[in-house]
Amino acid sequence: MYNTLLVKAGRQVRTVAVADRMNPERLTRILNARIEWARRDDGGVPAVSVDTAAGLFERFGPGIRTIQYELHKTFQKMTARTSPVEV
Repeated sequence: MYNTLLVKAGRQVRTVAVADRMNPERLTRILNARIEWARRDDGGVPAVSVDTAAGLFERFGPGIRTIQYELHKTFQKMTARTSPVEV
């Protein structure tokens, strides 16, 4: 949908088939990197395990934005900053 508009604006577009490349291990790395990127200060941060990522992948498929939204809701309910993430 947006590809056509981006091409018309002179942008190069590369579409990546995420579903073909995604697996729980890769999802774990992506999510933990995102959590680290969103860090507000020093100290521990929650971590997503491969098992949790596998459950999220099974539940939501390769939709990383949907998974991140679900994690955001989970983080809002957490009391300890370094708790393992369980969704």
